[in-house]
Amino acid sequence: SVTSDMLTTKAGTITAKADWSEQEEGMKQEVFDVHNRLVQMTMVLKLQKLNRTELPSLSYRNLEDFLMESLWKKALPGSLHQAADEILSVSASDIVRFLSMRAVRDGARSNLEDFSDVIGGN
Repeated sequence: SVTSDMLTTKAGTITAKADWSEQEEGMKQEVFDVHNRLVQMTMVLKLQKLNRTELPSLSYRNLEDFLMESLWKKALPGSLHQAADEILSVSASDIVRFLSMRAVRDGARSNLEDFSDVIGGN
């Protein structure tokens, strides 16, 4: 049977259908990545906190990229509480470091002409 997880808030209880993937043995196991609704709700909470306190211009996509390309690059969390704990433990400096390294990497791959509007040019 497929179960649902519940999140209780001041406004009431939110029930989200679990996201499942097939394993080799034919058993179903929930996947806790950025496509899981409960993980997405946790991401929104973390994003709102970061926007309010330290990074007002941080987007959902920035947080999603950080999780998938850095934090969970080698392995996804094995449970919802592990995913939530890892998301809520992310610091602003972790995200800024990731975005800075990505900008340097992307800049190194670009042509000098791509920066003519920034450095001036014909």
